[in-house]
Amino acid sequence: MNDRVPPLRVKAVRKKAPSVWALLLIFLFFMGFMLVLLLRSPLGKIEQIIIEGNQLVPQKEISSKLGTKVGGSYFAFRPQDAQKAIANIPEIKRVEVYRSFPSKVTVTLQEQRMVAFVRTEGGSVFPLLENGKIMTQRNSVSMLQQAPIFEKWDLTSEVFRQAVEMFSRCSISDFKEITYIHPAEENPDQMVLYSKKGHKIYVRIEDLPKKMKLYSSFHNQPSGTLYLLESVWFTPNTAHES
Repeated sequence: MNDRVPPLRVKAVRKKAPSVWALLLIFLFFMGFMLVLLLRSPLGKIEQIIIEGNQLVPQKEISSKLGTKVGGSYFAFRPQDAQKAIANIPEIKRVEVYRSFPSKVTVTLQEQRMVAFVRTEGGSVFPLLENGKIMTQRNSVSMLQQAPIFEKWDLTSEVFRQAVEMFSRCSISDFKEITYIHPAEENPDQMVLYSKKGHKIYVRIEDLPKKMKLYSSFHNQPSGTLYLLESVWFTPNTAHES
């Protein structure tokens, strides 16, 4: 019997499929690398900050609350944190902060309405907001001719709080001729308004929004006293009082 040499059989080597985890790591590495490039590129920087709706609060003060500036990281900026910080400013009623890709930040504000001024016992004059807050840190000199001044009030009293609340409900046009607002000494539920026309006007605090609309009918009367109470009547000053 002839000895036969068995034929050489080459065993096929099966190629092992790449590991799913290896592919995932490569993908994450690639994405991380791209993110670093994006953060370092001009596309990752804030190029424009727009602040809208502020009149009482300086733009510089609002910018300081943002937590970023032009040139800062667009992706690291957190609008929610900036919104909370700006909302803590007393004059701010509503605020919205949002990003617009690729490089813009917008701040939209609604401020508390400034309704009047308050003169303190020391003689200083400060803006008064519709929520009753007196802005002692604001300079009001340039606005003194634009709103009436509350004088001689106990600024901590409930009567003053109610007076401000009723006043804030009124139309600004009803008070364009009013210069000063005092409490009525004899009647705590009333206030006395003084006009540029020389009119002294008595009105119940709770009736102020409704009764002040009647003043336009007496606007051209000579100087005198107008009672906008349960009954409405006008008494002109005598020659001696004028």
